Amino acid sequence: MKFKVSKSYMDGLEKQLSVFKKEGVITESQQGQMLASYEVTKGINLIRLVSVVGSVLVGLGILTYIAGNWQNMSPLFRMALILLGMLGFYATGIQLDGSYPKTARALRYIALFIYGGGLFLTDQTFHLNRSVAFHFLIWSVGVFIAMYYEKDSILLYFFQLLLGATAITLFDHYTMDTFEFSSYYFVLLTGVFLAIKVADTQYKTALSAFLSVGLMFFTTMTLIAYFEVDGFYGALIFLAIGIMLLYRPPFGKHSIRLVQQLGIIIAGFSGFILTFKDVWEDVFNMNGTVFAVVFTIVMLLSLFYLVKKEHVTAIPFIALIILRYYFDTFYDFMPKSLFFVIGGGILIGFGLYLESARRKGLNKNV
Repeated sequence: MKFKVSKSYMDGLEKQLSVFKKEGVITESQQGQMLASYEVTKGINLIRLVSVVGSVLVGLGILTYIAGNWQNMSPLFRMALILLGMLGFYATGIQLDGSYPKTARALRYIALFIYGGGLFLTDQTFHLNRSVAFHFLIWSVGVFIAMYYEKDSILLYFFQLLLGATAITLFDHYTMDTFEFSSYYFVLLTGVFLAIKVADTQYKTALSAFLSVGLMFFTTMTLIAYFEVDGFYGALIFLAIGIMLLYRPPFGKHSIRLVQQLGIIIAGFSGFILTFKDVWEDVFNMNGTVFAVVFTIVMLLSLFYLVKKEHVTAIPFIALIILRYYFDTFYDFMPKSLFFVIGGGILIGFGLYLESARRKGLNKNV
């Protein structure tokens, strides 16, 4: 297994190992073996980046023009314009694939933007009154089919973003009946499963792992919003998800450190919510101070354990919890100048601790 590093990191490593070789600390063979353990990650392809941005702008420009003149067009002309634009750009992109592959791919991106925008404009033309989630799902199906044949990581990211947008739009479920919501959610979960599977088996990038975690988060939020789950139980659910991502991640093992960091972040924020006594009182109908304090102690011990295990991401949550209790305890009666001085000192102390941790090499998990 090779460690993926940036080019600047690799250059610095080569210089350092060259010095060690000259000083006789390592041999030339050992230097070669060490360098062979690292692989420079691919930087941003400028041509591809320009093509992607250009395709987005062109697609938005076309859709804006169509939408601006929508009322002056007959329904037949509207449909013809959308279909011809979509097919024309896609066909041209296929034709240019051999000679100008980057530009050809950008043209096919434009076709997908026209396809997605055309779904919304078609709904407006015929007054179908479909849910926004419906259009995002149909759009994601088209992107998934294109991704399957194109083998393009950009389309995977776009597919994941569309699924995330679908999950967010399903928060507004009040206009749907149970069958409609269940149908959308089932299709959404199917798409999320496919996206995570493709990301884990074919692309294996840090961004795809990040978006996979985002999909898990928002699809869970959708269910919590639909069933109107109490904040206490919602926090417990996300605490469990964060712990799972930290210790037994079901996906993203190719970017395990990133997934673990995201797990700490999710568990950290959900755990922070559970340090408030009001959250416990709403559930148990009794004084929640004891529950909150006991949970806080367990939470802090767990965070310090993570720091000991070189997970520096846990440090900000330790500071956040301590500052919260400091604020609740001393703000009302302590002189404000002294209150802020001490609070600032606490933050500076944690900043020094974080810097010290990085110097010891813990920043590999940051």
